[in-house]
Amino acid sequence: MGFHLKGTKLSLGVAFTTSYGFLLFRYDQGVFSGLIENGDFQNTFNQPSQMAIGQITATYNLGCFFGAIFCIAYGDRIGRRLSIGLGCLVLTVGAVIQTTSFSIAQMIVGRFITGLGNGLNTTTIPRFPIAFQIFYALITTLLLPWLPDSPRWLIQKGRFEEAKAVTTRLHAKSIHNPELLSLHEASTQGIQHELKVSKVSWRALLQSDSLHTRRRVLLGIGTQLMQQWGGINAINYYLPVVFTSLHVSRQMSLILSAYNAINVMIFTTVAITVIKIIGRKRLMI
Repeated sequence: MGFHLKGTKLSLGVAFTTSYGFLLFRYDQGVFSGLIENGDFQNTFNQPSQMAIGQITATYNLGCFFGAIFCIAYGDRIGRRLSIGLGCLVLTVGAVIQTTSFSIAQMIVGRFITGLGNGLNTTTIPRFPIAFQIFYALITTLLLPWLPDSPRWLIQKGRFEEAKAVTTRLHAKSIHNPELLSLHEASTQGIQHELKVSKVSWRALLQSDSLHTRRRVLLGIGTQLMQQWGGINAINYYLPVVFTSLHVSRQMSLILSAYNAINVMIFTTVAITVIKIIGRKRLMI
């Protein structure tokens, strides 16, 4: 169940570890957008066509897709800690394959494996930026032993005492505290009710139930679909290429792309700050 961090330290540990894991996705977008027009990259892969570059880029997202599907199927069985650890391990293998690539086929395989790991949480060619993502994966993996499993997952597995212990650690209060006991009891009843009323299966997406499972899932999927449909990945990956086609210098193209990334970081930070005040639905609108 991890080493015994409590209260604020445990909350910060959870936030820090998951943030590093999430950073890996944005890291790939930021780094690869600067690599695809790099001279060393172009020379190493024999001046690949735009179609080949598109295939190399898109394969990562394809891996992310299958990694996410794996989590849907097995995430509840193995828990979040193991899912994140497994994802970091797979991502590291993929990053090593990418870093040592001298052919398009090997790069595509490496990016698929890296994407697969990410969807679960340079010299001749500019290798260092690609390899450096291993650093974040290692930090995430090394921090996992200090973190407990999710109380919700523990309750789903019938490990009620462990869930209660984790809840007390998160709030840094006595295990006999009436407020925490009430919170634990309410969580247990709510999760057991969900498991009883809503059958956890793909068929549930085609049926209506009292928990509105289908609507909740489709809202989540629809939000992500609309985000990608809006072309955000094209902007993130190909912004330097777009600026270059407009006869902007390579240095200025990278600077403008960096401003785009900073813009995303600022508004993400703002959203994290106000989400509890405004609420998710209003913030989404």
